[in-house]
Amino acid sequence: MILPMEILEQIVTSGLDSFETAKAWCKLSPSFQTQVTRNLGILVISDCANGYEQQPKQLFAGNSLLDYMSLSDGANTTIIDTAEFDKVSLRQFLQKYQNLLFVIVTDKHFSESLLALLTCIVDQIAGINANHRKNICMVYKTVHNFLSKIYFRQLLLSPRLIRLCELHLLSGSDLAENDNIDLDLVFETTNLYNVKRVFSLNIQNASHVLRAPSLVSIRELELNADVNPSRSLAHAPLLSTIQRFRLPTGLGSQTRYQLPACDHLGLVNYNPKIAYPLLEGKDVRESLTIATSLKSEGGVLKNMNFPQVKNLCITSLVSSVDEVDFQDCNFEKLQSYDESNSFGPTKWGSLIASNAKIDSVKASVDCCSDLSALMRCPFTLKGTLEVTSKLKGEKILSVKDELSKLTADCRMKNLLIHCSYISITLGSIWQYALFFFVICPYIAETATLCVKINFELLQNDIQHQCHINNIARDELFGMMNLPSKNGILQLVLPQAKRIILLDVTSVKSAQFSAVEERSNVNDVWFKSTIRTGVSNLQDPISPSEFRRNSLAGSDSDTARRNSIVTFNSPAYLHIPSESGKCPNLDDGSSLPSLFQKVEQGQFRRQSLILATSGGQILLLEVNGSIVDHCIENSPGFLLISTLKIVSKQVFHRSKVDTSVDSGCFALVRKDFERLLNLKNNYPSIDRLEYSVSTATYHDLNFKDDLASEI
Repeated sequence: MILPMEILEQIVTSGLDSFETAKAWCKLSPSFQTQVTRNLGILVISDCANGYEQQPKQLFAGNSLLDYMSLSDGANTTIIDTAEFDKVSLRQFLQKYQNLLFVIVTDKHFSESLLALLTCIVDQIAGINANHRKNICMVYKTVHNFLSKIYFRQLLLSPRLIRLCELHLLSGSDLAENDNIDLDLVFETTNLYNVKRVFSLNIQNASHVLRAPSLVSIRELELNADVNPSRSLAHAPLLSTIQRFRLPTGLGSQTRYQLPACDHLGLVNYNPKIAYPLLEGKDVRESLTIATSLKSEGGVLKNMNFPQVKNLCITSLVSSVDEVDFQDCNFEKLQSYDESNSFGPTKWGSLIASNAKIDSVKASVDCCSDLSALMRCPFTLKGTLEVTSKLKGEKILSVKDELSKLTADCRMKNLLIHCSYISITLGSIWQYALFFFVICPYIAETATLCVKINFELLQNDIQHQCHINNIARDELFGMMNLPSKNGILQLVLPQAKRIILLDVTSVKSAQFSAVEERSNVNDVWFKSTIRTGVSNLQDPISPSEFRRNSLAGSDSDTARRNSIVTFNSPAYLHIPSESGKCPNLDDGSSLPSLFQKVEQGQFRRQSLILATSGGQILLLEVNGSIVDHCIENSPGFLLISTLKIVSKQVFHRSKVDTSVDSGCFALVRKDFERLLNLKNNYPSIDRLEYSVSTATYHDLNFKDDLASEI
């Protein structure tokens, strides 16, 4: 059946609430294109620092903005600048069309002028007294990957006047450094182009659709109770991480709550006292973190099905003595369990009932009762055991006898003997006692031992213990039966296949401690976070917090500073700011050599020296400050087969040309000279290794070029 042209034109006009549909009609015939341009008004909004007049082709090229110009005949399009516009002309344009397409290009972060313009648009529409709602589609391009939900609040508050049909959000670059997109799904359909990360996503309407083919990470996700998260995120096939998913209230009427497909999921605001439906997590593939709410009481986690999860972490913001008890749960592939920040000891039998097969545990051992609870772990730990401690400053002498009894328990040996990797942080006498009495006697010779030393905290705790007990350092160590020499603790290293010693005294060196997990820079991180240099790196901020601080009267710099969001940063954030200089995690503009002594080196020398238990260490891996302040003060430290020095330098391409940055070679050359001296001082060391990282940025030829230049 052939429809009359009049009916076809009405069908075309009724489809102008969709940007893609309108473009499709334009491609079919000139007649349909005429209907589109006659009934669709295009408002192009420039929110750029230089104004659209200076770079019109670059900013508003049709092919860079989803070819919106195919919908324009010139007469149906007007361009305005947020800095200055005519309200009368704007009102006349808005009055002329029922279907509107807003094309917004901004090179700013939060823009007061853009907010003012959108508010003005709502006011002008309200004054028109139209018989029908305006259908609004929007193409929004952001250079800095910034979007505030506040921009759309006025549009959302006028449902009688405005229908929000489609939002097409275009990322400025896939190398954008921060995820500052704050998104409420207020449009019926939202399409994200080249957007890999969003700061927050809020979905309150189950009928609204999100299409995000490039989306990888959501920092905060919040949904209404009637929204199915699995269905709402079905069009985000690459979604890997949801850091904070706030479980909605009012789920009691449902029997099963389907969680979205991803690799890593964090559930926050979990309250054990609430009767949740079955949390169906069969599509969560790698890790699960459960954080309880501030008002939670009790430690029962129930009705959970996560058959694919391999890593589970329980955290709490409140202190409690309740056991972590899993009821009616399924973790049949669970291998790694982190209870270091939980609200109490774990009821291990409940994990067995959950079909878990744990081989790695991270636990916080703050007192003897915590150590006793860890000893009750029934699993054979063949993977990693990481021991942390949150509490410091308690009277260590009061727990000496109880600690001695626990360490003599055969269950301690059974727990440690099979571990292939053991990690502990030394920042207090209590932690050192755990290391010396618990770990050293029972670690297997084939295992890897990682010791992260915070010299400053260790020295402070030694002084504190001496003060509260009114004794000298050597008396303290003697009463605790800890090895020492001239009032300095001896870090007695057991015989092990590989030992890693890291100085994590400062914040930056603590970030560097991630080197134990990887010796090369993660190329994906660099590709997704770094554009050119340090000058372009910005602290991530919360768009909503920035807006609140601005409204409170703060200037732009103050508002930004007060809105900074803290992330657990990867170790290699520091990149070159100038050609010829090598990035370094130490303070100081002169970029000192790896082995240059730090100003606070004195407390390192007074805190710890190294010793061995008599067996040979096949591989000792250290960073520079350990070499400077521990090994050189340990003349008897000879039983090392291979000593590996891990540098903080990062090799990269020069910004001036395609060569490897020569500044790195100058610094590393000095370190090589120091290595030769080290070899002369310790001739018994069979092999010296020196490790540096590379920032390849997916440059396949970089390592070959680096090898040839070396």
